[in-house]
Order: sequence, then structure tokens, then C-alpha cells
Amino acid sequence: LAAMRLITPEISWHETTPIYSCDIQQTLNTDSNGANGWYRLATGGRDNRVQLWKLPAAGDAVVEFLSSLRRHEKPVNVVRFSPDQRLLASGSDDATVLLWARQEVQPELPAPSAADEDDLVCKETWTVWRALRAHLEDVYDLGWMPDSMGLVSGSVDRSIVRWNLAKEQQRTIVREHAHFVQGIACDPLGRLVATQSSDRTVRVYGCSARAVVIAKCVRNTEQQQQQQQQSNNYRLFADDSWKSFFRRLSFSPDGKVLAAPAGLHWNDNYCVHLFGRAKLDKPFASLVTGQSAPVAVRFCQRRFALAYHPQLELGRRRIQQDLVKLPYRWVFAVVLESGVLLCDTQHPFPIGALRNLHYQALNDAAWSADGSQLVLASTDGYCSIVRFGEGELGQPFAEPEKENLDAPQTPLAPPPPPPPTPQSSTKPPQAPPATPPAAAVAASSAAAPAASPGDPLTPRGQKRRVPFVTLATSLDAASAGAGANSAPGTPTTAAPMTTSVAAAAAPSTVASTSAAGTPDNVDSPLRKKRRVSFFTISSCVGNGGGGGGGSGSGASEGQ
Repeated sequence: LAAMRLITPEISWHETTPIYSCDIQQTLNTDSNGANGWYRLATGGRDNRVQLWKLPAAGDAVVEFLSSLRRHEKPVNVVRFSPDQRLLASGSDDATVLLWARQEVQPELPAPSAADEDDLVCKETWTVWRALRAHLEDVYDLGWMPDSMGLVSGSVDRSIVRWNLAKEQQRTIVREHAHFVQGIACDPLGRLVATQSSDRTVRVYGCSARAVVIAKCVRNTEQQQQQQQQSNNYRLFADDSWKSFFRRLSFSPDGKVLAAPAGLHWNDNYCVHLFGRAKLDKPFASLVTGQSAPVAVRFCQRRFALAYHPQLELGRRRIQQDLVKLPYRWVFAVVLESGVLLCDTQHPFPIGALRNLHYQALNDAAWSADGSQLVLASTDGYCSIVRFGEGELGQPFAEPEKENLDAPQTPLAPPPPPPPTPQSSTKPPQAPPATPPAAAVAASSAAAPAASPGDPLTPRGQKRRVPFVTLATSLDAASAGAGANSAPGTPTTAAPMTTSVAAAAAPSTVASTSAAGTPDNVDSPLRKKRRVSFFTISSCVGNGGGGGGGSGSGASEGQ
């Protein structure tokens, strides 16, 4: 990646103590003059604080201090902004979850005294909106529901608590895991909650109106692997000897893909397992990370267009086997202990890698709203900022234009009446020499208006439907030839096409006789088969010539 930049601001993030989590508010803020855009970055560390920073959206990555939140009594393990960007949730080793809200009217900043001259002056004021207490031990991870009125937390006490913020003291506690709950992921569609534990399982719960009921559970693949390799049985995830405190799984922004870290591959390598929404009990793909253990997965909120590979084929053709069949692709970061892998939902291999970024292990990552920045939190007490150039991760996905169904629709005009069948003024219509009585011929001839032979326009000035007349004429000629010279069932050849008015009126005459009842002693191929579809065609053509004009044409075609 040529235009990618890595910046590590050398500032005192958390007094050189480990940073366990970070998150970026997805709202682009502007200064008072409206010139510079910036994001609000939140970090949590071992110093029991939640720090807020001003992260520029463009230009030099000069991070400025905004505020310090000091209500926790033990290290802060996770910080997450709500989907509506109004609240900030933090989970700590003190077994509490605090919800912070920013005051819209900021008080005047007092001058720092000599006693706290080492402390930074807070530019924003954040207060605790609500304190949630239900866990007995450390809170390791959090997840917001898409409506920002639900929150799910996981703890070392093996419990999962779903909080309903619309009603006070309404919560649901689920204890299904056999070990620490180290990862929480909420479905962007608001229907599922996924949890990952050190008991080697990922459990997916369905959200109901009153409770959290288990929907599906990702099982171990021991039986599946026995069918492939009888001598090597392995489990899907690593056990409790995992090196990190966290196993932060994540849903894609459209909810169709669930990525779970801490996976084990059959050749003793680590991997990230990908699950489809339609089948959550078995991964459809695994991204191998080698001997580097993945601790977290974070999806970028921006959709990108599918990548093309002109070097594989002449012309612009997509890669033959996409990892996920989607019209777009999601880019996500796989946080390793020693680096970061950039992956997407199209390729079965990483599209970028960053290695040896910090002296100690990484713990979390966060994307900006436009996908141009990725912030990494490390145990060594520093955060790194990865900036991508325009189009470096791919072109933005262009939304297809949708038809506005709510717009008033213009009523359709009624179809024009079928034009009358032209007839010759010089030669009266004649019936085929087979059976119909003279009265039927006279009635059919009198019903059609007169017109010049070969005239492309009717007396009304409308275009004449020549294909329909030609079809009826050719079929009639074929029927006449078949009835006179061939036996039933013998293939016949149609006579040359003609635009004679007498021949055009003949199908209506034959149809009238058939509708009234053809004598049983008449051996005609018209009695064998009927194609009803030609009934409509001939009826439209022979306007006024009898409703059964299509029957005779269809019978002749059927032979």
C-alpha cells in the first residue's frame, strides 16, 4: 500500500499504562469556524480513566486532549460509543458499566492551580448518565443494539447481561458459558447477539421483546474433522490458555457475516472463522493468520466496490471465486498480537498487512466513519493511527438507483381499438371451396369496411397490422391445401403468402362454421388440434369478422 501512513503520537495517553480499548465516534465534528473536521476518539486503560481526544479527519494527525472521565475504580477494559453517537459506555474491572453523556453547554474553564498543574485542562464536560450494576466480576466487552436503547455486556463471572435502557432496572441475565465471556457482538439488524468465551465456543442468541433466548450455538468441529482426518482431532477455538484478555468478535455492518477471532486451524495455526447469517453453526471460511494470534476483528462502516483483476484475464473481470457473494465488499481489520491484517469479504487472503508496530501486544482497533483512518490500541501505552489514501482500500460502492414507488404514477392510456381488416373494393371475398354455406360468406364480407388493396393505412389513418393479416392468410392457404391434397397428420407446405383481401377474410369464414358446428362427416385437419393462443391473435385482427377467427388459424398451424 503505497499511500498508507503510520503515525504514533508520542503523548501521554494513559500515563504510560496499557491501553485496553479504543473507539471513534462516527460523527464528523467541525470547529467554530467550520473549517476543520475532526472525530472524537475515546480510549480506556489501566489508569482507571476514560480519555477523550480530538482526532483530525485530514491533514497532520495532531491529537489534542478533550476530557478525562474518572468515575471507575479499576482499569477500564472497553469503551464503545452508541449508534446514535450520544452516549459512551465503559466497562471496568470494578464490575460496573457506566454510561456517559456530554453536556451541551460547556462551563467556563477554570485556571489550573499549582496542585494539579500536571493534569490537563478538560475542554468538554461529560457526566455519568446511568451506572449499570449486575455483574459480580470484571466486565470485558460491550455491545450496543442498533436502536441505542439496548446494551449487552459480558463478564468474567460467565454471565451475559442485556440492559434495557428505556426502562430502569430491567435486565436479562444469561449464564450459558462455562468460562470467561471475552467478546460481545450485536447484530446491526437488532435480531442476534453473539458472545465468545474461553470455553472454546461462540454462542448466538436471538433477541426477543422480553428476554434473550438462545438461537444457535457454534459447536466444536471434532466430529466434522474425524470424517476428514481420523488421526487429528481439533477444536474450533483456542482454550483458556489464550494469551490475551479479549476475543472481540464482530458482525459486518449489514449483518450477513460474523467474524470470530481466536480460531484454530487444522495445521496448528491461528485463524479467524467467518460465519454466514443463514448458517451460524459452521464457518464457511477461515482466514489463517499463522502463529500470530488474532484478538479482535473490527469492520469498516464504509462499503467498497468489488475489486477487479485485469492481470488475471484480458479485460476487466472479477476474481472467479469470491469469499462472500455480495454486490459489494466490506473491509475489516484483524488485530493480531504483533500487527494488523487488512482483509475484505471478497478475497480469501489479506489485502494488506502491518507488522511490528509496537513493543507489546495490541488489544483493540477502531475505524473512522469515512474509512480513511484506523486507530490501534497497544499494551505499551500508545496508540497508532493508520491513514489510507484516496481509493487505496478501493472505490466506494455506488448505490443502485431505486424506483420511487411513493411518487404519483401517471395513469396508463387505454389501448387503442384494433384496426378493421382491410378488404378489396374490386374483388369480393371468396370462401375456400370446402364447406361453409353461402350465408356465412356474405355475413363475413358485409361486416368488414372497404379499403384499397395494398393500402398500408386504414380509413381511420392508423397503421395496418400487416403481420397478423399475413399470418392468417398463410395459415389459411396451408389449411386449404391440407384439406384438399393430404391426409390428416401428413405434413403440409403453406402456399405463398398473399395480401389478397379475399384470402384475409377466409379465416373468419372458416371459424364461423366451426363455431356453429361442423358436420361430423367432414374430414378436415381443422378438427384435430387447436392452439388457443391464436384465437386471441385472429380475434384482434379480424375485428367484426367473427370471434372464432383464431380457431381456424390455430388448427391449421397445429397440423
